[in-house]
Amino acid sequence: VDLADLVVAASVKEDAFGRAEGKVGSTPMKPLSFATALCGFLVTLAVPTCASATTLGLGAANSYGNYLGQAISPYNGKLNGSTIASGIICLDITITSNYNTQWTVTTATPTAVAEQRAAFLALQLFNATAATRGALTMAIWYIMDTSGTLAHVPGVTNDAATMSFVNAAQSATLNPALYTNVAIYSPTNTTNQRFMALQQVSAVPEPGTFLLLGAGAAILFRFRKRQLGAQIRIRRFGDSAGAMRRVTG
Repeated sequence: VDLADLVVAASVKEDAFGRAEGKVGSTPMKPLSFATALCGFLVTLAVPTCASATTLGLGAANSYGNYLGQAISPYNGKLNGSTIASGIICLDITITSNYNTQWTVTTATPTAVAEQRAAFLALQLFNATAATRGALTMAIWYIMDTSGTLAHVPGVTNDAATMSFVNAAQSATLNPALYTNVAIYSPTNTTNQRFMALQQVSAVPEPGTFLLLGAGAAILFRFRKRQLGAQIRIRRFGDSAGAMRRVTG
């Protein structure tokens, strides 16, 4: 048996799972990347997903009082059990939602013209003073009312402060890029109202996330170290066999 044949045979090794790897002649044989697949799986588990909201909760009544007989926004709200810092603004005056309840919702950003006008006013309402909260609340309802008159609130068209905000929103130059931080939470049922709020901060990975990533990195390092060690041993054997062949040839 030619010693060179032994070198070729030795260069085809098997990993811990019985898969052949290395080279035969000039044709490469690539192993299945078990370590890469494993790490990819761990990363998939570890990376948090900032999915759309699943539940929206209306908390206890706020202390802002009423304006033209209606409760003033923003209200106390929770998204998946976490308090929404900005509070939530009601968009539907003709539907009623009960305090201290929650329901399933979908999440979107303002796209329709009326929604963008409401967002234009909402960004002011989130930081409004007590003197303007009521009129801004009414103006948002007026903009979002499908009848276009907010007939649900008698006398609203005679309220100068409300109509001033309505006119400002209707004449504003709308730019969807300005409202990407505003979320509209729409109920999956027909018995609750839509609400608007500032987007929640992205989720922060929990400690378990880092443990998973660390475990994946350690496994990959160990797997790669063993792979390199096996290749070095084969190369040394190949070099020795080549030298012996030259001497005996």
